[in-house]
Amino acid sequence: MRDLLSDLISRLKNASKMKHSVVPVPRSNLNVRLLSILQKEGYIMGYKFLSNDPYHLEVYLKYGDLGASFKDIKRISKSGKRTYISSKSLDSLRNGLGTYIISTSKGLVSDREAQALRLGGELLISIF
Repeated sequence: MRDLLSDLISRLKNASKMKHSVVPVPRSNLNVRLLSILQKEGYIMGYKFLSNDPYHLEVYLKYGDLGASFKDIKRISKSGKRTYISSKSLDSLRNGLGTYIISTSKGLVSDREAQALRLGGELLISIF
């Protein structure tokens, strides 16, 4: 698969719907950075590098009383249609709900971090 980010999103979404606690995902620098943001924001419990398989990671999903910690995760900017946002537009973007992952000149950051750093960039993922 060429689009590892879309593959990661599909695996997380399908695993959460089936109530799996652990899901294997392809290992890439982009996926590792995205998973660290998801862990910091509280959407997953964590992830682990596999010693016997250098090409995959194990992601530990987080569940509460109402189910998975996220209801929906979507890819916004796609290869056919890129979506960009300025730092001034970040306030009106989420209205306090969910999290957006943005690819900036400083790397992948959440919308809160991008707003604090006053950075815009490519709007990759929305998580609610």
